[in-house]
Amino acid sequence: MRNLIAANWKMHKTRAEARDLARALADALAAAPASPSAEVVLFPPFTAFEAVREGLGEAKIGFGGQDVYPAESGAFTGEISPGMLLDAGCSWVLTGHSERRHILGESSVLVGEKTAFALKQGLCVILCVGESLAEREAGRLEDVLQAQLADGLANVPAEAVSPESFSVYVERLDERGEVLLLPKTWMALDDREPSRGYVSVLAAYPAD
Repeated sequence: MRNLIAANWKMHKTRAEARDLARALADALAAAPASPSAEVVLFPPFTAFEAVREGLGEAKIGFGGQDVYPAESGAFTGEISPGMLLDAGCSWVLTGHSERRHILGESSVLVGEKTAFALKQGLCVILCVGESLAEREAGRLEDVLQAQLADGLANVPAEAVSPESFSVYVERLDERGEVLLLPKTWMALDDREPSRGYVSVLAAYPAD
């Protein structure tokens, strides 16, 4: 299994700032010891895609979208399609990030639709799962992860999932309620729902 190093820039960086940071990252990677098993992926704002491409030059660093809508085109104000991301040079996309779930009210069912459609359209997907502080304090961690994984993978055929195209990231909370992004976990689908055993493994990650 290859290693993946991903950086989500969220709502940060103008085009000039994004270009400079991408160039600095490319230079740093070029000077670092070779690590052929690790893939580096950036998730800049949509407005900075072209600037990031310019800054990266020939560096072997990928980039992707922070979100996607499950349709090829249409009257979906403010949204972006998989085709648009691919056309901009993206190879990856995030789905189900905690901020989209908890701040913007995105449901796990919608996250699942985005995940399946993005994979079908040729993007590699990072599906984010994780509990809110209230859910953890209520002792619902495993139930939350089970539901998020089940909905997130509901329409994803087993053959569409591989270590090259799909990852699950667990966003856990520390004691202050701040999000910790834990190491990548990859899962193979051998049935329609993730097993309780798998969810227990995710839940066993320390939250501090």
